[in-house]
Amino acid sequence: MKRLLFVIVLVIAGRVWAVAPIGPAASTLEKGQLELGFDYARTKFHDLSGRATVKVSGSPVPGKLQVDDTVNGYWAEVGYGLFDPLDVFLRLGAADLEFAGPEFAWGLGGRVTIAESERLDWGLLAQASWFGGTKEQTISTPEWGLVRQRDYLDCAVFQIAAGPVYKGDGLSVYGGPFLYWLCFDGASEATVLSNGVPINSTIDGETDVQFGGYVGLSVDLADRLSVRAEAQLAADSETFVFDLTWRF
Repeated sequence: MKRLLFVIVLVIAGRVWAVAPIGPAASTLEKGQLELGFDYARTKFHDLSGRATVKVSGSPVPGKLQVDDTVNGYWAEVGYGLFDPLDVFLRLGAADLEFAGPEFAWGLGGRVTIAESERLDWGLLAQASWFGGTKEQTISTPEWGLVRQRDYLDCAVFQIAAGPVYKGDGLSVYGGPFLYWLCFDGASEATVLSNGVPINSTIDGETDVQFGGYVGLSVDLADRLSVRAEAQLAADSETFVFDLTWRF
């Protein structure tokens, strides 16, 4: 039973992770200005660790979380300048894992300029992303043989970043340190195929706070059209982002 529960922990908790694009930490939009963007983000996790608690028929069972997966994120983003030093944004999209289909994802955040000059701005950004979905599969366990299960999972990813933005002629370079962490809860409905025994469980937990750094380059293709490339590097993950943005 313990082996089976451990397998359930890994399967249900390792389903929906993604780190969203960060972009410049300082505000990039003037008051009332609108921005529309399309982002692609690819994240690779290397044994991302954390804590998880499983409850089977109401009884808690400690679990260990390890995530080793690649996630492809596809985002449509709308940004708006609330006032000159602050803009906010909303993202809608999907996260596609190596062993699961696309899952709906959405997020929101804001960036504020805290110091400004002709060529160099300093800013602070905070954002959150949410994912969720279900997955049905049959797994093989040493103790029980084949087990059919349906997993449900909701996950939230939080990011905070800070740093400078260098403004050149037709391009900008940005980067700095960032923090991110993940919280999740879900459930699993499993049935042992050999005898029909049901095993229902719930799970909740969070990962350790991850520290990393990022750098990006934005190049103007036309007066209101720009393309951006970005890399985020942390101890347990790396993310690469490509973005196309229109300003109105």
